[in-house]
Amino acid sequence: MILAAGLLTTGTAHAQDIALSSAVYVERERDGSVHIEPADRFARGDRVVTIVRWDPRPGANHTITTPVPVGLALQSASHPALQISVDGGRTWRRLVDPRDIPRDTTHLRWRAGAEGRLSYRAVVR
Repeated sequence: MILAAGLLTTGTAHAQDIALSSAVYVERERDGSVHIEPADRFARGDRVVTIVRWDPRPGANHTITTPVPVGLALQSASHPALQISVDGGRTWRRLVDPRDIPRDTTHLRWRAGAEGRLSYRAVVR
């Protein structure tokens, strides 16, 4: 089992300039439908949903970078201007289709110029 704590680490944002929060959920199938519930542990094959919210101070503009936790294979994301890295954050490219993230993605990056939210889905390897 993998603990859910620490699934999101952000960089480049200064605490006094931006408020960041994240929540991690696991998808469970029950009674023929899919339910999302808060998670504290995962097992191989679990489908994980992470939601990140940010609220910068007025006029602030940030780039948020987060490593993809080891053991997760990203599947999709909701942010239209998401950038990805497959080499540890050395080089970046814009994600063409947020429903198709390369399995070898190591980092995510996006601009946070206004209050917003990003969610992404992954599978525990």
